[in-house]
Amino acid sequence: IHLQLVETLHSQNIIHPTTVQMQTILKILKGCNILCAAETGSGKTLAYLLPIIHRLQEEPFTDSERNIRAVVIVPSRELAEQVTSVARSEMGVRHMRLQGEMPATVREGTFRNFQKGNVDVLICRE
Repeated sequence: IHLQLVETLHSQNIIHPTTVQMQTILKILKGCNILCAAETGSGKTLAYLLPIIHRLQEEPFTDSERNIRAVVIVPSRELAEQVTSVARSEMGVRHMRLQGEMPATVREGTFRNFQKGNVDVLICRE
C-alpha cells in the first residue's frame, strides 16, 4: 500500500489490517476478482477501498484525464453513505455519491462536479 495511505491510516489509529483485509487486499491489487462475506465491522469497506485509493495514488491523472477512475456499487443507501464517509476521511479521494432521492439543488451541484472532472470514485447504489 502507498506510503501516504499507510500514514493516513496510522493517523486514524488503523495500525494492523483485519483478517478480511489480509485475505483480500493483495489479491485485489494483483487484479483478482474477489467475493467477500463477513460480519459488520470486519473491515470489508477498507478491504476494497484501499486498493482503489492505492491505485489512484500510484497512477496520478493528468489534467486531460479527469475522468471517473473507479465505480463502487452498493446495495443500500446506508452502505453508500458509509463508503462515502470512509472515502472522505482524509483519504484524499475526490468522490461523488449518487442516490435517487437527492434534492434537486444537491443533484445539480453533484453533476456540476461530475462534468468538471472533480470525481475519482463514483459511489452509487444498485
